[in-house]
Amino acid sequence: MTSVNGSAQTLQPSVALAQPTRRLPGESTQYRTARNALLAEEIELRGRIERVAAQRRALPPHFDYHAATLSYQ
Repeated sequence: MTSVNGSAQTLQPSVALAQPTRRLPGESTQYRTARNALLAEEIELRGRIERVAAQRRALPPHFDYHAATLSYQ
């Protein structure tokens, strides 16, 4: 993948991105583990949404049937 300016971009696994830099006071290990798993899934979902959006933008122009039929009247 490349960034906007064309330079190569190394993608990190979502699990690595989901690791907290700080912990909340009093949070349990069970909560942090579940929260990290949820955050990793959210990161992966965002990536899938971005890929689908790129595919949608890459579609060729569509045929406008309504405009085409009006031009023959």
